[in-house]
Amino acid sequence: AQLRGRSARVEGIGVAWRLLAALGFAPSLDLCAHCQAPVDADDAVFFSHAVGGVLCAICAGQGRTGRRLPVAARDQIRQWLAAIPVDATDAA
Repeated sequence: AQLRGRSARVEGIGVAWRLLAALGFAPSLDLCAHCQAPVDADDAVFFSHAVGGVLCAICAGQGRTGRRLPVAARDQIRQWLAAIPVDATDAA
C-alpha cells in the first residue's frame, strides 16, 4: 500500500535515521555521547548533533549545545533505528 501524508513523512525520516546508522553515524541514545555515563531511558535529555547523541545532565549543564529531546522522541528514534514499522508500535 502507498503511504500518504504524515505516514510517508514519518517513514521517510525513519529511512534517513537508518541510513545514517548504516553509514556509522547512529546516535548514542542510552549513554551520554560525551562522557559515556548511562542516561535513564525515562528522562527527557538534551540531544547534541555535534557530540553525536544524548547528553547526561552533567555534560548538558557544562554548556554543550543541544536541544531537549522528550522521552517519546527518543523512543521513536530507537524504533526507526531498529526498523520497527511505525504502525506496529501504535497497535501495541
